[in-house]
Amino acid sequence: MGRILFLVLLCLSSTHCGQSNDPHAEDGRDVKNHDVHVRDVDPPLIIISEVNAANPSSDNDQEFIELYNTENRAILLEGYVIVLYDGSVLQRAYDVIDLSQHAIQPHGYFVIGSSNVTPRPNLVLEKGRDILQNGPDAVALYYGTPSAYTKRMPPTRESLMDVVVYTKHANINNGPLITALVPGQLEVLESGIVDVSVSRCGGMTPLTLSLFRATYPSPGTANDCRAPPKPNVVINEVNADNPSYDTKEFIELYNPGDEDIPLDAVYLIFYDGDKNWASQVVDLTGRQITAKGYFVVGSGDLVPRPDYVFPRQNIVGNREDGIALYYSPDSRLYELMEVTADNLLDAVVYSTGSWDGTNTVLQTLTPGQQALHEDANANPGDVDESLSRCKGLGTRSSSQFVVSYPTPGSRNNCSVNAPKVVINEFGANNPSSAKEFVELYNPEEKVVTLDSVFIVFYNGENNMAHIAVDLSGYTIRANGYFIIAPDNPTVIPDHKLDKYEDVILSGEGGIGLYYDPGGSYFVGMPLTFNYLIDGIVYSPKNWKGSDEVLKTLMPGTDPLYDDTTAAQRDIVLSLGRCGGNGPIEFDQWNSKLVKSSPGEPNMCDNYTPNKPNVPGPQMSTQGKSNGGTVAAIVIVVGVVLAVGAIGGFFLYRRWRMGSSRGDDVFSLAYSAVTNKNTKPQEQEGLEL
Repeated sequence: MGRILFLVLLCLSSTHCGQSNDPHAEDGRDVKNHDVHVRDVDPPLIIISEVNAANPSSDNDQEFIELYNTENRAILLEGYVIVLYDGSVLQRAYDVIDLSQHAIQPHGYFVIGSSNVTPRPNLVLEKGRDILQNGPDAVALYYGTPSAYTKRMPPTRESLMDVVVYTKHANINNGPLITALVPGQLEVLESGIVDVSVSRCGGMTPLTLSLFRATYPSPGTANDCRAPPKPNVVINEVNADNPSYDTKEFIELYNPGDEDIPLDAVYLIFYDGDKNWASQVVDLTGRQITAKGYFVVGSGDLVPRPDYVFPRQNIVGNREDGIALYYSPDSRLYELMEVTADNLLDAVVYSTGSWDGTNTVLQTLTPGQQALHEDANANPGDVDESLSRCKGLGTRSSSQFVVSYPTPGSRNNCSVNAPKVVINEFGANNPSSAKEFVELYNPEEKVVTLDSVFIVFYNGENNMAHIAVDLSGYTIRANGYFIIAPDNPTVIPDHKLDKYEDVILSGEGGIGLYYDPGGSYFVGMPLTFNYLIDGIVYSPKNWKGSDEVLKTLMPGTDPLYDDTTAAQRDIVLSLGRCGGNGPIEFDQWNSKLVKSSPGEPNMCDNYTPNKPNVPGPQMSTQGKSNGGTVAAIVIVVGVVLAVGAIGGFFLYRRWRMGSSRGDDVFSLAYSAVTNKNTKPQEQEGLEL
């Protein structure tokens, strides 16, 4: 009995009691006993190394979680559990992954992911399963009893080994998850223009979110901590100040590349130039800009409707302010932050008047440059203006912008780069259509090319193009003229129009001269103000056409009147410039019809400027303006007073002298009034 008790005690003291002597025997797992550390009172240090929760396309699901073993030994993952927490609504666990029956090699990686991940994960989750939500959510690693972790459990720090709380939108955070799991820290941003992961790049300390950043994915290997590529996007146009109320403000971005670009982690920030802080932050995450395309951020009243609509009016400052475009995949940008050049892609600093800000915004965003001036008086009348990129795609370069006309969502109006050519003379309503013509003039001391220059003739009633001519390939000599006309017995045109009769539309019409590289202009196209160099609107008598033609081609001015019906048939009359060569300067046009002079200096002996809102003189008795009506009333009243005076004189004389000639005088005065519209030759011999 004592011998048996001794053997039992000896067996219990041996570390191999009850075990096989075969060194290759296994314990039912795929790892050998002598290579694996099973479980300690103090668990080995297994940490979360990388999380990829959001892919550019759900059709190419490559989500994964990567663990890393900091030990010099293989570790059996018995008791290790991953809990996935929903941070948006439930604030509960939406999935639990038990890692028992698996192991991780010394200083090795263990990947849990979809079958699309390359190389193949150590633990492949079933096909079609959404492994990770896109945030704000959390991936938590626990060491404990697996059955204690269940779906819908609330977040807990008990037995928590490591955690990553992540979000796709910097301004959409998750306070409850942070408070419950890693209080006082900030979520990790998983955002970029390409597929990115949140990767541990700053050290091995667990439960420290600041050690993670957005990187290229690298499942199963050492983390690739290079910064992801920046998007090739520029600020293309800015409209900060509108006539009267600022209800059509916008900023336009442009993608010059050949591929669509997601705008994840791209931010548009509006800076107050006096306080040097961010007054508004626009997070464009979740949106994209198409190849060679535009993305407009603007007011809801803007037409066409912006891709991103401001939450309120007057977001864009219109004093001395700055607009900056950032790409910040691993740091937050927020309102009231100080102006910074970190992660800056592009910037525009502007003023609607002379710059008198502190210059901190100016020198930080566009150092060594002058602020752009969005001059409200740059365009005629109440026509709005914008700051448009017209001289290149260089970033943070103010010299590449000009004051032009707003073109949200389309190519900028860069007519400031156009040749200095103007419409100089035209005759459209002559008795013979063969005598119609339009003359262009080059006021420069050099030859200019007409490449990308178009002239469009509009029907003044339906606002549609009647003729459209591409003048590319032509030139105009220095201080020279260029004639556009049908076959003409009086002038040889530089460009002959195809048709002969009524080519230049009689009646109400408009002519637009455009500069538009890459543009297309055609018969039937609608009226447009974009890319306009110069324009005129004409009518034979009283304007009966569309107000849109007037507002577009001659804003703030009445049309030019070219009624030639009273002209002798062998005399061609025209309207021409006499007061200068400024484009869209309508008071430089002579309102008087004169003998035409195509290809030669205009006849300007009797120059009468075409004043705003006052029609030119007409050869008919009817007019459009209130001035003509008032003048007619004054004449009638004057005649009535004169008749009254004569009648009074007649009555007085009749009272004194009797009625010998008084009736004749009164009859004569009455006849003068009633026959005031009689032709002059029909009134000869009438005397008072």
